[in-house]
Amino acid sequence: CSSDLDLINHGSSFEMPMSGDDEFLTPNDRFFVRANGPFTVDVAPEDWRLTITGLVDSELELSIDDLKKMESTTITAWIECSGNGRGRFGTDPQPPSGTPWIHGGIGNAEWEGIRVADLLGAAGVQEGAIDVVSQGGDFEGMRRGLPLAKALDPATMIVWSMNGEDIPNPNGGPLRL
Repeated sequence: CSSDLDLINHGSSFEMPMSGDDEFLTPNDRFFVRANGPFTVDVAPEDWRLTITGLVDSELELSIDDLKKMESTTITAWIECSGNGRGRFGTDPQPPSGTPWIHGGIGNAEWEGIRVADLLGAAGVQEGAIDVVSQGGDFEGMRRGLPLAKALDPATMIVWSMNGEDIPNPNGGPLRL
């Protein structure tokens, strides 16, 4: 990641500097990076698979090509790291844990992909399902639960395009929830 204004390095996470950025869409090379593990994982798009299992009528395994054959949608949306602004807290009695973001753990992009609700509809979510648990390809121990109601929101998507380009690996590529 590089541009005229270098990203602020926090080890494996990079903060977008807020000065000098007056564009509505955050350029991909300036978009913040938040990594809970190695972001140098290089998943070949032809090997990438989405599997939907659990409390569903039909388990699914889909490739990127399978997803791109389905009805896609495009939205423009801001995303923000939940710890954005943490670096503004004081150190008394102790500094807050986590990445010391100042303001730059936020970015706006045009995202293209498929609604999670459409995928869950194809799988047939069964009664009793509470959360959709996602796991990326970077490391097995990193899982996140998403309440089913949020997963069914039309703005919740699995995306393959960020500002008209393939999503860079540090930003979740080849696909991002």
